[in-house]
Amino acid sequence: MFFVLRRNKKSLDFQSRWQKVEELLKVKRDSALKQALMEADKLLGLALREKRLKGETLGERLKEAKALFEPNFYQELWEAHKLRNRLVHEDDEILSFQIEKAVKVFKKALEKLKFLH
Repeated sequence: MFFVLRRNKKSLDFQSRWQKVEELLKVKRDSALKQALMEADKLLGLALREKRLKGETLGERLKEAKALFEPNFYQELWEAHKLRNRLVHEDDEILSFQIEKAVKVFKKALEKLKFLH
């Protein structure tokens, strides 16, 4: 008996896009780290949209996703998203370890949602 494992195209797209995030992290330059954070945040937004959660923004969809995550992790996810917002909307200095931690949180969320393996 043979089984064919099929992955949908969207799953493969998430995997390849996440690989780009990982490559950006390896560069270790500020601009690459910031780009990695923004892409990771964007991928979470796409994943929540794929889960058909309501909302125009990632923040709105995150509110809808509260039941999908453990409370402590949900808070970490919000902190990661807020860090991305600080990066885009404020002129704060964000340290590389903060970005790397936030990206790990996004990765864990995408794994929990079954978009990464």
